Amino acid sequence: MSDEQAAGDTNHELSGTVGGNAWQIRDVHGDIHLGPGTPPPRVPRQLPGIAGHLVGRDRELAALSGVRAAGARVAVVSGVQDAPGVGRSALALHWAHQAAAAFPDGCLYADLRGSADAPPVRAEHVVHRFLEAFGVERIPPDSDSRLGLYRELVADRRILVVLDDARDADQVRPLLPTGPAAFAVVTARRALPALYATDGARPLVLDTLDAAAARELLAPYLGADRLAAEPVDELALLCGRLPAALHLLGPYAAAMPLDTLTAGLEERLGLSRIPDLAGKLAAVQEWQRQVSTADSRPRISLARAHNPALLPIAAVAMSATTVAVWTDTLGIATLLAVLYLAARFTLLGLGLTWFRRDGDRASLGLGLVAGSALGSVADALTSIHARGDILGWLQFLAVVAFVALLILRLAPLPRPHRPPLLPPSRRPLAYGVIIALAAQFILLFVGIPSAYSTASLIARAGALGALAPFAALGGLCLLVALTTVTGPRLRAFVPAALLAFAVPELFLFLGSLLLGANFTYVGASVAVLGGGATLFTLFQSAALAALTGCTLLLLRTASPRR
Repeated sequence: MSDEQAAGDTNHELSGTVGGNAWQIRDVHGDIHLGPGTPPPRVPRQLPGIAGHLVGRDRELAALSGVRAAGARVAVVSGVQDAPGVGRSALALHWAHQAAAAFPDGCLYADLRGSADAPPVRAEHVVHRFLEAFGVERIPPDSDSRLGLYRELVADRRILVVLDDARDADQVRPLLPTGPAAFAVVTARRALPALYATDGARPLVLDTLDAAAARELLAPYLGADRLAAEPVDELALLCGRLPAALHLLGPYAAAMPLDTLTAGLEERLGLSRIPDLAGKLAAVQEWQRQVSTADSRPRISLARAHNPALLPIAAVAMSATTVAVWTDTLGIATLLAVLYLAARFTLLGLGLTWFRRDGDRASLGLGLVAGSALGSVADALTSIHARGDILGWLQFLAVVAFVALLILRLAPLPRPHRPPLLPPSRRPLAYGVIIALAAQFILLFVGIPSAYSTASLIARAGALGALAPFAALGGLCLLVALTTVTGPRLRAFVPAALLAFAVPELFLFLGSLLLGANFTYVGASVAVLGGGATLFTLFQSAALAALTGCTLLLLRTASPRR
């Protein structure tokens, strides 16, 4: 700079050729970044596709539009009786597709799995997927930063957020958009009142379909002629007019007369006697699973095994050999053994009679037969270790023949499915079942080997095989304690099987307490003649009574009700 230049002037010189823009900059504070800049966020379009036409929900679709028009930011769609299968997700998605044009900045969707067997989706994972949908390349590593970025992206945008199958308000609240032009539709099994006061949500409760809508839903399966001529309303009413149940039954309605289908459903499931919608849907789903897999399963049944006379004959043989084995006990404690055998075989005979009936009575009969069979299996396993003579082996073979015929009579066996698990903390009685079952096993593990104290180690270990039937019964009790038993047939089977096994056992424990030093019943059909153990027997009988009582109370308190 020359001396003639005034202070503060700058000498501007440009040398060479510039192939672009040139900037004149006097003062620079910080860094200079030259480039294309940050691209605008993508417009997310996450709505899943929808199948077919939504039947009977025009009023509810208009109600959703009305909620948005009234200025609310959130609509919560739930079902009557908190029931599944009323069409919450279908309504939300149909409305979202119809209204998508009103949200030019995009539509976000997440299945939160709130009512599924698997753990629900965490909000922070949903936020991560939403940021990916916006095209964010550098997603913050911590959840708070991700949530802040998500809220910043949706703050001033006209965007729709569909949160399907939410579990509770805490799962949903971080995902709700905060901008005035955004709107969220939340579906949940139960209403979420916590969102109404704090987040401006408005409820929409879905009822079941009316008669006309149910007929419209079944029309594609039946056609106009059958729709007019057959008892469509009776079938729809039987399954509570639940859209999910009607869609499950539609293909079967297309393949057989409706009166045949309706009569079969009522006979096997007793749908008219299930008071709540959740129970009806669960029964229809279980029936559909069994029917859809029956043709693909290998059949192990034999034609002659279904002869109705074989099972009673096998039961008589099993009873006769059991009475013969108990002859020694009859000599020591006649009344005790008579009461025990009378209880067992009365319940067995009643079960065989009911087993040939239809509906719930057949499930009760099967439970009585199964519980009696478990007791006989324990008897037989104990006999071949305690006696080892021909009579003991005859009893064992008679029991095996009865159990085999029973299994063949039931074949093809239904494929088991995993019921939804419930933590014991939600039902305190479940702790009673678990504690009583653990006490029973501990006492049996202690008592059975001591009852064979003079036998060889192998014989004492083999005698523990008598615990196998009790383990099967304990599995049923745990099923009641840790899961939701919804099927009407299973709800009838479990208490019948439990009582058929437990009542004769309690007779033996009671007799052991009364006879004192002459007779001690250890459990699992193991008895010791002489040498009383009153305290041990008292603990055993108390544990079995507690196990039975807690299981039956759990079934009763968890019975379907509104």
